Amino acid sequence: MKQITLSLDGMTCASCVLRAERVLKGVAGVSAARVNLATRAADVQFESPAKIAAMIAALTRAGYPASVEKAAPEPAIWPLALIAAALTAPVFLLEMGGHIVLALHHWRMGLIGDQAWGYVQLILITAVLFGPGRMFFAKGVPALLRAAPDMNALVALGAGAAWAYSTLVVLAPNMIPDHALYFEAAGVTVTLILMGRALEARARGVAGQAIGRLIALQPTSARKKVGETWVDVPMAALTLGDEIQIRAGERLPA
Repeated sequence: MKQITLSLDGMTCASCVLRAERVLKGVAGVSAARVNLATRAADVQFESPAKIAAMIAALTRAGYPASVEKAAPEPAIWPLALIAAALTAPVFLLEMGGHIVLALHHWRMGLIGDQAWGYVQLILITAVLFGPGRMFFAKGVPALLRAAPDMNALVALGAGAAWAYSTLVVLAPNMIPDHALYFEAAGVTVTLILMGRALEARARGVAGQAIGRLIALQPTSARKKVGETWVDVPMAALTLGDEIQIRAGERLPA
């Protein structure tokens, strides 16, 4: 059996890990597959090099574009999260704050009426969903069409439903008996998920650096017994049953 590490894109949650592993194991000739969400990589054992193209094609069809090269860096999430927060904050503060502080509600009513305020919310939250939040729809809708929903699909459904209902209330109020608006729910959902992913990306970067430092401590060669002599060989050349020599103070090359 041969082994290869594939770089994956589009990994967002634990369900993506299970789905990617299931896709890889479904490729004929693949005996084992283990996907790591933190490194966005898949370690695969397979029969022949001809299976590599089949594995990459299967993963790409499943929504996880794969390659044997290092995955492209993730897009900067923090700027998107901050933009979403800035656009959502006025809607959230005036809508939710008005329920807590009645004077704030009266102030907003005197400044701008309900109808105009509805249009302001529509503009701001539409900018959130189809600006910073566009990634959820770009990945979530195809996942729904494949009958394999993931976290992106959940966010797209939740935020999209709140936005669509509220938009209908604003643009066609006579069609909806209940004139409640839920724009703030759509905006807050997208903003919080973006902030969570930004924190996750930062944590993953720190963990990746720590793993890299640990790997750098590992020896690159080993002293292997060949017949009656000891020969220095690359660590990757060691196989099960080899006898190696470890001198005092040396690091173990395995």
